[in-house]
Amino acid sequence: MTSSTVAVEVPATPPQISQVLTLIFVQDGTGNRVIVWNAAYRNPPAWAAGSANQQAMAEFNYDGSRWQFTGGSMAFALPDDW
Repeated sequence: MTSSTVAVEVPATPPQISQVLTLIFVQDGTGNRVIVWNAAYRNPPAWAAGSANQQAMAEFNYDGSRWQFTGGSMAFALPDDW
């Protein structure tokens, strides 16, 4: 992520019920980028901005009308060779 705020929109392809969506966010060398979620995401993680080169993952399941947050991991450091 290289913009100070990153807006997560809905996928362009219409989802199927029970479809799983996994999103991985990688901070750049500056860090402190903020994630803003579209209203179609139900109970998205409320992560604070991560520090430089950190990674976070969020998984959602489509229920027929919204993407329900099912789990994820908060920011952690990437290996140097990633």
